[in-house]
Amino acid sequence: MPDRGAIHLGPEGRTPGWLAEAVEAGGGRLVGPEDADGVVWASPRHPEALHELLQQHPQVRWVQLPFAGIETYVEILDHDRRWTCGKGVYATPVAEMALTLLLGGLRHVGAYAQASSWSRPAGRNLVGARVTILGGGGITESLVRLLQPWDCHITVVRRTANHLD
Repeated sequence: MPDRGAIHLGPEGRTPGWLAEAVEAGGGRLVGPEDADGVVWASPRHPEALHELLQQHPQVRWVQLPFAGIETYVEILDHDRRWTCGKGVYATPVAEMALTLLLGGLRHVGAYAQASSWSRPAGRNLVGARVTILGGGGITESLVRLLQPWDCHITVVRRTANHLD
Protein backbone atom coordinates (compact mmCIF):
# COMPACT_ATOMS: atom_id res chain seq x y z
CA MET A 1 0.00 0.00 0.00
CA PRO A 2 1.48 3.38 -1.00
CA ASP A 3 1.92 6.06 1.65
CA ARG A 4 0.90 9.69 1.50
CA GLY A 5 3.73 11.77 0.17
CA ALA A 6 5.01 8.98 -2.08
CA ILE A 7 5.25 10.79 -5.43
CA HIS A 8 6.14 9.51 -8.87
CA LEU A 9 7.40 11.98 -11.49
CA GLY A 10 6.42 11.26 -15.05
CA PRO A 11 6.82 10.70 -17.82
CA GLU A 12 10.05 8.90 -17.09
CA GLY A 13 13.09 10.53 -18.64
CA ARG A 14 11.23 13.80 -19.33
CA THR A 15 11.11 15.44 -15.92
CA PRO A 16 13.38 18.38 -15.14
CA GLY A 17 15.68 18.15 -12.13
CA TRP A 18 14.14 21.16 -10.45
CA LEU A 19 10.82 19.34 -10.29
CA ALA A 20 12.30 16.49 -8.24
CA GLU A 21 13.92 19.06 -5.97
CA ALA A 22 10.58 20.85 -5.52
CA VAL A 23 8.74 17.62 -4.62
CA GLU A 24 11.37 16.75 -2.04
CA ALA A 25 11.51 20.31 -0.66
CA GLY A 26 7.74 20.11 -0.21
CA GLY A 27 8.03 16.96 1.87
CA GLY A 28 7.37 14.43 -0.88
CA ARG A 29 9.33 11.22 -1.32
CA LEU A 30 10.18 10.20 -4.89
CA VAL A 31 9.16 6.63 -5.70
CA GLY A 32 8.41 4.43 -8.68
CA PRO A 33 4.83 4.31 -9.96
CA GLU A 34 4.16 1.00 -8.19
CA ASP A 35 4.66 2.68 -4.78
CA ALA A 36 3.14 6.06 -5.58
CA ASP A 37 0.16 7.68 -3.95
CA GLY A 38 0.48 10.65 -6.31
CA VAL A 39 1.84 11.45 -9.74
CA VAL A 40 3.28 14.77 -10.84
CA TRP A 41 3.05 14.73 -14.63
CA ALA A 42 5.53 17.07 -16.30
CA SER A 43 4.50 16.70 -19.93
CA PRO A 44 1.99 19.05 -21.57
CA ARG A 45 1.36 16.23 -24.03
CA HIS A 46 1.17 12.45 -23.92
CA PRO A 47 -2.16 11.94 -22.15
CA GLU A 48 -2.11 8.35 -23.43
CA ALA A 49 1.10 7.66 -21.47
CA LEU A 50 -0.45 9.07 -18.30
CA HIS A 51 -3.63 7.08 -18.89
CA GLU A 52 -1.61 3.89 -19.31
CA LEU A 53 0.38 4.60 -16.14
CA LEU A 54 -2.82 5.14 -14.16
CA GLN A 55 -4.39 1.97 -15.58
CA GLN A 56 -1.35 -0.02 -14.47
CA HIS A 57 -1.24 1.65 -11.04
CA PRO A 58 -4.81 2.16 -9.79
CA GLN A 59 -3.58 2.94 -6.26
CA VAL A 60 -2.60 6.46 -7.40
CA ARG A 61 -5.06 8.84 -5.73
CA TRP A 62 -3.73 12.23 -6.87
CA VAL A 63 -2.47 13.56 -10.21
CA GLN A 64 -0.86 16.96 -10.75
CA LEU A 65 -1.06 18.14 -14.36
CA PRO A 66 1.63 20.53 -15.65
CA PHE A 67 -0.30 23.63 -16.71
CA ALA A 68 -3.53 25.49 -16.13
CA GLY A 69 -4.96 24.28 -19.43
CA ILE A 70 -6.09 20.68 -19.02
CA GLU A 71 -7.81 20.28 -22.38
CA THR A 72 -5.31 17.66 -23.54
CA TYR A 73 -6.19 15.49 -20.53
CA VAL A 74 -9.98 15.89 -20.33
CA GLU A 75 -10.70 12.43 -21.75
CA ILE A 76 -8.72 10.65 -19.03
CA LEU A 77 -10.05 12.58 -16.02
CA ASP A 78 -12.04 10.41 -13.63
CA HIS A 79 -13.84 10.67 -10.30
CA ASP A 80 -11.59 8.10 -8.61
CA ARG A 81 -8.68 10.49 -8.12
CA ARG A 82 -8.00 14.05 -7.09
CA TRP A 83 -6.82 16.07 -10.10
CA THR A 84 -4.95 19.34 -9.77
CA CYS A 85 -3.29 21.66 -12.26
CA GLY A 86 -1.16 24.78 -12.45
CA LYS A 87 -4.06 27.24 -12.56
CA GLY A 88 -2.84 30.64 -11.46
CA VAL A 89 0.82 29.66 -11.28
CA TYR A 90 1.74 31.57 -14.42
CA ALA A 91 -0.74 34.46 -14.08
CA THR A 92 1.69 37.13 -12.88
CA PRO A 93 4.57 36.31 -15.28
CA VAL A 94 2.17 36.20 -18.24
CA ALA A 95 0.56 39.48 -17.15
CA GLU A 96 4.03 41.03 -16.91
CA MET A 97 4.76 39.90 -20.46
CA ALA A 98 1.41 41.28 -21.66
CA LEU A 99 2.22 44.64 -20.06
CA THR A 100 5.70 44.60 -21.61
CA LEU A 101 4.27 43.92 -25.06
CA LEU A 102 1.59 46.59 -24.54
CA LEU A 103 4.20 49.20 -23.63
CA GLY A 104 6.45 48.15 -26.51
CA GLY A 105 3.56 48.35 -28.95
CA LEU A 106 2.38 51.74 -27.73
CA ARG A 107 5.92 53.12 -28.08
CA HIS A 108 6.59 51.50 -31.48
CA VAL A 109 9.62 49.61 -30.18
CA GLY A 110 9.42 47.11 -33.07
CA ALA A 111 9.61 49.85 -35.72
CA TYR A 112 12.40 51.65 -33.88
CA ALA A 113 14.39 48.44 -33.59
CA GLN A 114 14.22 47.94 -37.38
CA ALA A 115 14.86 51.56 -38.32
CA SER A 116 18.09 52.42 -40.12
CA SER A 117 17.82 56.16 -39.53
CA TRP A 118 16.44 58.59 -36.99
CA SER A 119 12.74 59.38 -37.22
CA ARG A 120 10.25 61.58 -35.49
CA PRO A 121 8.99 60.42 -32.10
CA ALA A 122 5.94 58.21 -32.31
CA GLY A 123 3.74 56.39 -29.89
CA ARG A 124 1.08 56.85 -27.29
CA ASN A 125 1.03 57.07 -23.53
CA LEU A 126 -0.38 54.37 -21.33
CA VAL A 127 -1.12 56.88 -18.57
CA GLY A 128 -4.86 57.52 -18.56
CA ALA A 129 -5.43 55.28 -21.60
CA ARG A 130 -8.50 53.18 -22.23
CA VAL A 131 -7.58 49.50 -22.01
CA THR A 132 -9.94 46.65 -22.92
CA ILE A 133 -9.04 43.13 -21.83
CA LEU A 134 -10.80 40.06 -23.22
CA GLY A 135 -11.16 37.38 -20.55
CA GLY A 136 -11.29 37.70 -16.80
CA GLY A 137 -9.20 34.95 -15.26
CA GLY A 138 -6.05 35.02 -13.19
CA ILE A 139 -3.91 36.63 -15.88
CA THR A 140 -6.40 39.48 -16.21
CA GLU A 141 -6.55 39.94 -12.43
CA SER A 142 -2.76 40.25 -12.35
CA LEU A 143 -2.70 42.57 -15.37
CA VAL A 144 -5.35 44.87 -13.88
CA ARG A 145 -3.24 45.10 -10.72
CA LEU A 146 -0.10 45.90 -12.77
CA LEU A 147 -1.95 48.61 -14.71
CA GLN A 148 -3.05 50.51 -11.58
CA PRO A 149 -0.05 52.92 -11.48
CA TRP A 150 -0.88 54.10 -15.01
CA ASP A 151 -4.38 55.22 -13.99
CA CYS A 152 -5.94 53.48 -16.99
CA HIS A 153 -9.66 53.24 -17.67
CA ILE A 154 -9.96 49.44 -17.79
CA THR A 155 -12.82 47.46 -19.32
CA VAL A 156 -12.82 43.69 -18.87
CA VAL A 157 -15.00 41.67 -21.24
CA ARG A 158 -15.90 38.27 -19.80
CA ARG A 159 -18.76 35.80 -19.48
CA THR A 160 -19.65 36.63 -15.89
CA ALA A 161 -20.15 40.05 -14.35
CA ASN A 162 -17.97 39.62 -11.27
CA HIS A 163 -15.87 42.38 -9.73
CA LEU A 164 -12.12 42.06 -10.25
CA ASP A 165 -9.92 43.01 -7.31
